[in-house]
Amino acid sequence: MEEAVKKRAEIHYRKMTEMPVNKLILSLCVPTVISMLITTIYNAADTYFVSKISVSASGAVGILFSLMAILQAFGFMCGHGSGSWISRLLGAREIERARQYSTTGFAMAFLMGIFSCFLVFG
Repeated sequence: MEEAVKKRAEIHYRKMTEMPVNKLILSLCVPTVISMLITTIYNAADTYFVSKISVSASGAVGILFSLMAILQAFGFMCGHGSGSWISRLLGAREIERARQYSTTGFAMAFLMGIFSCFLVFG
């Protein structure tokens, strides 16, 4: 099992260091763009169907969509900040420190989200 993990890590390292930048950016951004499109389409469909109920229900969905965007912004902030350090550490092959930054970035995003929910709903 350990050998398979090392082999996969080596493949990813080669991909990140040897693949042409244009192809690498496209291969990394496509899943993110698709995810954001699905979220936007879901929210638009949700707003459409809820607007059939009443105007106030449609307004509530609009407010919650804005709150969701704020929570996502906090998550993106933690992700981009830790991602910068993680990429540097992976380039230096300091995998354990990169894992620590990854865990810290995730925990901070989670805690900021919980804190934001308490501010809004508490």
